[in-house]
Amino acid sequence: MEREVRPLVRHWSRRDLVHSGGAMPAFERDGVLVVCSGIGGEFARRAAVAVFASEHPRVVVSAGLAGALDRQFSVGQVFQPATVVDLLTCSRFEALGGSGVLVSVSSVLDRDAKRRIQGSYGALAADMEAAAVALLAAQHGCPFVALKAISDDADFDMPPLDRFLDTRGRIRTARFLADGGISPRRWVAVARLWRNSARASRELSRALAHLIERQGAALEPALSGRAR
Repeated sequence: MEREVRPLVRHWSRRDLVHSGGAMPAFERDGVLVVCSGIGGEFARRAAVAVFASEHPRVVVSAGLAGALDRQFSVGQVFQPATVVDLLTCSRFEALGGSGVLVSVSSVLDRDAKRRIQGSYGALAADMEAAAVALLAAQHGCPFVALKAISDDADFDMPPLDRFLDTRGRIRTARFLADGGISPRRWVAVARLWRNSARASRELSRALAHLIERQGAALEPALSGRAR
């Protein structure tokens, strides 16, 4: 989502990255391209396809927000996994420079689902996009990194947001706010999630800026001997 990286790309050059389904906002500076795909694996896959069709990436990073599955993580903490698991296919992908397991899921998880997945995979966090990007990176022989900021802790019960996504993977805010089926209790959870997401976005942007600054020195050992 664009709002997740806005603190990072505020002063970058903006352009659209065109793909078969339309165009995605992209931001560029000093050889780094940030593409905002939208929420979900299919949108992330389209973004990765567009990047590999028009660019020659040396490293691909799946960056965004994630939900904690393990209580060791708090809101705003940044997680860089060593392994990404696709929950749908059970495929596993190697990620550079991290530790622990991230699971990519196809829908927003409530508290009970978080516990089931954590127990089954020993995963520390869950997102909806990393596995789709990791698959394209593997198919192109391109090194892959996942960087995720925690927006909801393991005990947070996520509100049902899936049905409010538009055709570009963005939340239809007006439709969500107008929905009469959300209880006052859910509104409290939504307000908390919005605050937590803003905090996570700031920390994600800081972590990305740090990765970009030191990408040559930090990633060179991991990239040594790999396809460039």
